[in-house]
Amino acid sequence: MNFDNSGNNQKDPWSGKNKNQGPPDLDKVLKELTRKVSSLFSFGKKKSQSPNNPTNFDVPKKSEPVNPWWIVLVIVVIAAIIWCLSGFYIVQPAEQAVVLRLGRYAETQDPGLHWIPQFIDSKTIVNIQQVNTFGYQAEMLTQDENIVSAEIVVQYQIYDPYQFLYNVVDPEVTLQQATASALRQVVGNMTLDTVLTTGRETLSYQVNQQLNDILALYKPGVKIVAVTLQSTKPPEQVTAAFNDAIRAREDEVRYQNQADAYASKVVPIADGQTKRILAQAQAYEQQVVLHARADVAAFDALLPQYKLTPEVMRERLYLTTIETVLQNSSKIFVDTGKNGNNLIYLPLEKLLDSSVPKADARGDNSDEAQVAAAASTISTTPETTLPLSPSFSSPPGGYTSSGGYNFNNNDQGGQS
Repeated sequence: MNFDNSGNNQKDPWSGKNKNQGPPDLDKVLKELTRKVSSLFSFGKKKSQSPNNPTNFDVPKKSEPVNPWWIVLVIVVIAAIIWCLSGFYIVQPAEQAVVLRLGRYAETQDPGLHWIPQFIDSKTIVNIQQVNTFGYQAEMLTQDENIVSAEIVVQYQIYDPYQFLYNVVDPEVTLQQATASALRQVVGNMTLDTVLTTGRETLSYQVNQQLNDILALYKPGVKIVAVTLQSTKPPEQVTAAFNDAIRAREDEVRYQNQADAYASKVVPIADGQTKRILAQAQAYEQQVVLHARADVAAFDALLPQYKLTPEVMRERLYLTTIETVLQNSSKIFVDTGKNGNNLIYLPLEKLLDSSVPKADARGDNSDEAQVAAAASTISTTPETTLPLSPSFSSPPGGYTSSGGYNFNNNDQGGQS
C-alpha cells in the first residue's frame, strides 16, 4: 500500500476512493437496497460486473418473478404474531369478563391480565360494582279506588354477568317492568291516606321485597340496592282538596299532641291526689278503729267498778257525757245554786255573730278582737233566766272548781 503524501494522490488508502468525493446519491442507495431485497426472493441469479458497478452488487440481468411462497410465509408469520398479540386483554378490578368458546359459555374471568384465542373465544367485560339507577312514574289505583301518582327510583347492581348477558333478552327492560308490577301491586293494597302520609316507608319496603321476589323468578343477574319513593300525590284536578285534607290532618295531629301533653301533666297530679285521699282514708279508718278499741277498753275497765257501785258509776257516766256534749256547744247554762229555781241561759252564739261585723269594720279579724267584742256585749246584755225543769236537779255533791262532779258525798257513799 502506497502512503504517498504528495499532493497528487487524492485517493483514500483504505477504500481506494477519491478523497474529494461527496456524499452518496440517495436514489442510488434506494435502488441498491431494492435489488438486495429482490435478490432474497429470487433464485438462479448471476453476478455481473461492469464498469458502472464498481461495488460488485448482484444485479439481475433481467426482471425475474418473485416466488409467491415466500410472500405467503411472511404474511402468515406476521398474521400469527398479530393474532397472538390481539388475544391479550386486561380486566379491571371492578369488572368481570364472560368468555364464550365457539358461541358457548366457557368461564367467567376475574380482574387481571388474560389471553384468549381470537376468532375461537370471545369475551364481554361487565362492570359489577357500578350502581345503576332508573326511575318510574305512573298513576295507579289504590285500595279505596282513588287515583294516586307515584314516582319511585330504583338502584341496582350486576352480580352475575353471565345471567345479565344471556339469561334474559333485555335485563334493564325486564327490571323496569318488574318495578312497575311491584309498585302497582303494593299501592293497590293500600288506601290513599296511607300512601300519602304514614305509609311511605312501608310502601318502599314492600316494593323492594316484591321486586326481589320477581327478580328471583326471572334471574336477570341483578340485585336491588335501594328503592326510594320520591313523591306520592293526587291528580292535579283534586290537589287543592287534598291539600286541605292534609292540613286538617296535621291540625288533628297537633291537637292530639297538645291533649297528650295536657294529659301527661294532669294525670300525675290526679294520681297523687287519689293516693293522698286513699292514704287519708286509711289513716282515718285506723284512727276510728283505734278509738273504738280504746272506748271498748275503757268500758271494759269500768265494768268491775260498775258492778261494785252501780249508782255511782251511772251518775259518773252521765256527768261525763253531759260534759262532753256541752264542750261542743256555744250555749252556757249557769247554775245559781242549790236553792235556786232559775237557770241562766247566755246566748253566746248570737253575741259572737253580732260582734263579727264590728270587728271586720275595724279591720281586725283576730280571735282576741272577737272575744273582746263578745265580752263587751255580754257585759251590756241582760241575763235571761229560765225555770228549771222539775225533772232536772243539781246532782248531789255539786261541781268542783274544775267543772267536774265531786263524788265525795256522804249520802251516796260512792267512790270517785
